[in-house]
Amino acid sequence: MDFPYLAEENYGWSVTGGGSDAALTITGLTRHISGLLRCDDILQDVWVRGEVSNFSRAGSGHLYFSLKDENACIGCVMWRSAAARLAFQPQSGMQLIAHGQIDVYQQRGQYQLVVDSLVPDGAGALHLALEQSRARLLAEGLLDPERKRPLPTFPQRIAVVTSLTGAAVRDICVILRSRPYPPDIVLIPALVQGDGAERSICAGLELANTHSGADLIIVGRGGGSLEDLWSFNSERVARAIAGSRLPVISAVGHETDFTLADMAADLRAPTPTAAAELAVASRDQQIAQFTHLEQRARAALAGRVERARLRLDGLQLRAPLAHPVWMIERRRQRLDDLQGRLFRARNLSVQRWQHRLALTVSKLQGVNPLATLARGYSVVTRLPDNAALTSIEQVLPGGRIRVHLTDGTVDAEVMDVRENRSAGEGSK
Repeated sequence: MDFPYLAEENYGWSVTGGGSDAALTITGLTRHISGLLRCDDILQDVWVRGEVSNFSRAGSGHLYFSLKDENACIGCVMWRSAAARLAFQPQSGMQLIAHGQIDVYQQRGQYQLVVDSLVPDGAGALHLALEQSRARLLAEGLLDPERKRPLPTFPQRIAVVTSLTGAAVRDICVILRSRPYPPDIVLIPALVQGDGAERSICAGLELANTHSGADLIIVGRGGGSLEDLWSFNSERVARAIAGSRLPVISAVGHETDFTLADMAADLRAPTPTAAAELAVASRDQQIAQFTHLEQRARAALAGRVERARLRLDGLQLRAPLAHPVWMIERRRQRLDDLQGRLFRARNLSVQRWQHRLALTVSKLQGVNPLATLARGYSVVTRLPDNAALTSIEQVLPGGRIRVHLTDGTVDAEVMDVRENRSAGEGSK
């Protein structure tokens, strides 16, 4: 018997002799069986369908569970690196299809399936996986409406991430190119179903963000079954859309299809054709609004010109423009009237001032001392100091005095000084 996978130096087994000398160690036998399994091409690339039972996640991140059907059960392990790529959380009772390799767990001497990928089996399991992914994205806030960004009003360049062989890309290009002032279109090819589709879509989104020079991204595909559209239900794709630096329109399938990509995108379009229309909707609205405003401005300007023309016609028919000489004569007549009023006002003012001056002169004459002299009175001053005499005590006999009359002065010598007795008595 030949055991090509056993080594004498490793397992203490000798290929010579027989009986107890030919006995295998448990480790040697287990490794031999493992080697045989690894040489089987079918067992190293096997798909297995079954129901999950005894599911557990170790602290290391590895997954341990069993797949069973009505008659058999097989243990399964999924290493942490493969488990991290899962788009859903496996649970006991789920129907799954697992891919992997058959190997032997030496410590227990049990064969097991080393799983490298898991997909739900059936629509019910797919919906459950979708709900799990949606719940995680909701918990992280990646599906919040507040995160949605408005689309650019005038996108100059639009990146389209989709399959270049599908109808979706043709529909999008036809709509975008039919618009006035069409935006530039950057086509980024991507797988939209099957193996590698998730990775291809995420790579296309990253390329659109970094090297396309676009203002907006459209990602999607045409219609299909739930399995065909499953790449857009991938949590990885939804995270790539939510993390996009550019606004994203998701257009997956038909109007009734709704995917995680639609939830994570800034705007969901029911079809690829609708996505193209929504991408330039603001642009079309702005152009329509500008056209409407231009028409209103033209109408307003024409109305204003017409009103000004009518007003000019009316002014030309009015007297000032129809008979300008008549207006000048009216102004001249008004000027003559104002001039006459000015002269009359001046004369009246002069007369008033003359009257006031006469009254003032009359009052001054009433208090003028010369007027008193003219009535026969005189003023007497003492010589030589010319002081006015108001009492007899100011002069002595022989003193000299000067008498001021209305028409001159008289110098005299005092002959005698007599007291006015009646005045003295009165004073006494």
